[in-house]
Amino acid sequence: MNYGCIPKTRGFQRKDDQPPGDRRGFISMIAVVISVAFSIMGLGMLFLSQIHLKASAARERSMILDYASENGIKRGLQELAEALDTADRLIEISDERLEEIRFEANAGGTGTLEDQLGWAFPRFVRETRGGISWESTMTGRMDRLEEHGDFCETDYLLQIESQGGLPAYRPKRVSQCDSILKVLAGRIPIPSIPLLINKKMSEDEEADFLKSNGIILRENPGDGLSTKLETGESPVIPEDALPLLARALKIELTGPEDLDNRILRSALGLEASDEPVPEGVYLIKDSLGLGGIFVQGDADEMIAAIDGDNQILRFRMGSGEWTLLFNPAQGTSTFMTPEGDSSFDEAPEGIILVNGKIGALGGGTVDSSGEINPLEDEAVPSLLAGVQLTIVASESITISTHLFSQGVRWREGIPYIKDPGSPLILYSTGKDFLDGSEREGRIAVDERSPATLTVQASLIAKDQGLILGGGGKIIELLGGVRAEKK
Repeated sequence: MNYGCIPKTRGFQRKDDQPPGDRRGFISMIAVVISVAFSIMGLGMLFLSQIHLKASAARERSMILDYASENGIKRGLQELAEALDTADRLIEISDERLEEIRFEANAGGTGTLEDQLGWAFPRFVRETRGGISWESTMTGRMDRLEEHGDFCETDYLLQIESQGGLPAYRPKRVSQCDSILKVLAGRIPIPSIPLLINKKMSEDEEADFLKSNGIILRENPGDGLSTKLETGESPVIPEDALPLLARALKIELTGPEDLDNRILRSALGLEASDEPVPEGVYLIKDSLGLGGIFVQGDADEMIAAIDGDNQILRFRMGSGEWTLLFNPAQGTSTFMTPEGDSSFDEAPEGIILVNGKIGALGGGTVDSSGEINPLEDEAVPSLLAGVQLTIVASESITISTHLFSQGVRWREGIPYIKDPGSPLILYSTGKDFLDGSEREGRIAVDERSPATLTVQASLIAKDQGLILGGGGKIIELLGGVRAEKK
């Protein structure tokens, strides 16, 4: 049967006498309702789209304001880096000038820093690029002053406040960056200088020196400043190791002439005599505790290794072997010698004096049987985290294997350290400790060492400086070099 309306429509009954053309249904009402629903949905979507567009525009402006504000910070840091790169970082000053710097720092002044940077505080920077503007203000103040006897260390707090803006847009975005700039004045420690050559050179000569010696100065991530080669004719490298001798031997020394065989034998705990000290390794000790280590004669091999929480130092001279094991955290140490073993309830002074040469210096590992084996090609830390060692030799020092501490990180095959300080100082004096006679002073790299050698140390060498053995080697030095160039 054919109907003139939708069959599923309910509540409709056709009368028998109703003409066929007069039949009615609800299709028009449903169409109206559907049209109204879609209209409401369309208006809602349009409204939501407008809200989304406005929110997106607000987010975009907010991001642009962030970028503009950060640009002001970056521009201020760039000005600071450029000023430090062009300034002389190593300046010779008189004792009178040192006292003026100390007085100004104690008064909270920033004149020394302003003289070094070449401009006064506050420092303003205003720039506009592509309709975006930013401005930054750098201020400086003395934050901390620490005296170290022969030198003072001053921390200056530099604050950069930046404001970014957009044209015809009232809100501004403000950012702030705090940084510390350290200034050392006086007879500063040599390890605080990254690369120093005791010879006056022009910029072209410095570039030729770096290129001819294959030296590449890499930056540690986060430092923000470039490492520079420092040159000068001032006698920066000490003529002798007298302060380190006095500290390690636990005696008073006012001059090189104060140290002779009798005084040295007394400090080493030997029988009083004018006879030369027998060759060997001596741990300095007295009623007040332990001192450093004194080695009389050439050390054929010296190995540093880590065994749990213990730092191990092994010395070989001829057929004799000496091993020092100490735990800095527990304050205990054991000294093993050909004559017997001794244990102590304290750690020794971290100074090792070798009145002779060191034939092979490097890192090692401890196997399951307790045997100490030198490293070969593997890069394994051999210095315990937190241990500071200073090794002073009157003659040459030869580095044979990797030598670095715990905490070194590799990024794309390049080692980096979080702390820019070096846990190890190697110093070749080129002068005998007792009679002051000239010796061959240098720090060399063994030609049999790995092709890529990682050394974390500050190297100080008289006479010949740093010598690389063999060809095609890469030395990754995490530290610094101070040497004389004759």
